[in-house]
Amino acid sequence: TKDGKIINADVDKKTFQIDGRWLSGRAINGIDSNELESITSGTWDVRTGARTNENITEIIK
Repeated sequence: TKDGKIINADVDKKTFQIDGRWLSGRAINGIDSNELESITSGTWDVRTGARTNENITEIIK
């Protein structure tokens, strides 16, 4: 969705949740790293729609 609360796994198998918004790997370009608080990245299994792994990074400033 445009608000970043939901992402279609078919868009890009590599997704990132940045400060509560889901972005595809392609949409992450142009993000200002100085404004980030946390990043959750993961890979979707496009056949089952399930997240196959997840990595959470908290940005410490």
